[in-house]
Amino acid sequence: MDKNELADLLSIPYLKDYIDRVEKCLSVSFLDTQPAVKHPALRLIKSGGKRFRAVLVIASALSCGAVVDESVIAAAAAVELAHLGSLVHDDVLDNAPTRGGQPSIYAKEGTSSAIVVGDYFLAASAKTASSVNAEVGGIVSEAVMKMCEGQMQETVDNFNLDRSIKSYMACIRNKTGALIGASCQAGTAAAGVTAQVSQALGAYGESFGLAFQLIDDLLDFISTATAMGKPVHNDVKEGVYTLPLLISLTGPRGSYLRQQLNQKPFPESAHKALVDTLIDDGSFEAVLTEVRQQNRIAQTALGILNENAVTAGLRSLPEYYLAQALSKQQVLSSGKA
Repeated sequence: MDKNELADLLSIPYLKDYIDRVEKCLSVSFLDTQPAVKHPALRLIKSGGKRFRAVLVIASALSCGAVVDESVIAAAAAVELAHLGSLVHDDVLDNAPTRGGQPSIYAKEGTSSAIVVGDYFLAASAKTASSVNAEVGGIVSEAVMKMCEGQMQETVDNFNLDRSIKSYMACIRNKTGALIGASCQAGTAAAGVTAQVSQALGAYGESFGLAFQLIDDLLDFISTATAMGKPVHNDVKEGVYTLPLLISLTGPRGSYLRQQLNQKPFPESAHKALVDTLIDDGSFEAVLTEVRQQNRIAQTALGILNENAVTAGLRSLPEYYLAQALSKQQVLSSGKA
């Protein structure tokens, strides 16, 4: 989804102006640091991005009747800085050559520089969040801690054919759900609404974040690099066994899948057969059922909010995002890959 789509869906006509203010706040965080940190950081920032988490901060504040003042903009920048820091570190873990159409910091400046720049993003996130108020500082810092836990759990489970669905769900709740939930909660905390409303929006964001990651993990199997704007078919190669695969591993063809996955590295030529197996097992449809369940939980969490156009937009966003994501691929609608 681009910003124009989100502006229409969420009924935020000035969304582009708000995000432009967030962009300036992101860059300011690096203006006074040394060139070895500043240049790669600004390259990443200027490479663009959906700024989806910043949009959720702004939408959450507006859904409560607040204005988008400098506190809300700073909260939006804080969650984006945390997200960017996690991406820099992810690129190190994944040996990623590019990020946002540009050479990744890992690929261009090296591992050590990427770790330091990623750390600086996270520190800048904490500083920016704390400049809003103590509550926003705590929300963002706790989310970063959970992200670290989620990433470590994923690392521990790499190439683990006995990875449990419970462990996987806990991992993505921390790795993705925590920051999307924090984005919604930070928007309300910056706006000074009641704790009950803030917690409700945090719950909305966390469940939407789970659905968001489930969709991303499914698309890694069935989409294309062009549609996704990033490499695909990587999870299996890197030993990150996600829900579609975990479901089939416990099914009647689990032994067959284990034999296939013992090929290291997993060959691209075997990917189509793997996808066919997951389709035949109904694993992709089972994931979509879980996505829709998380979407319903997210929508229900908004029940205590006052009804307005932005709240209605937030309620429709999870299913809209699912429809948009699935429109980028043909496998589930047209049969086997």
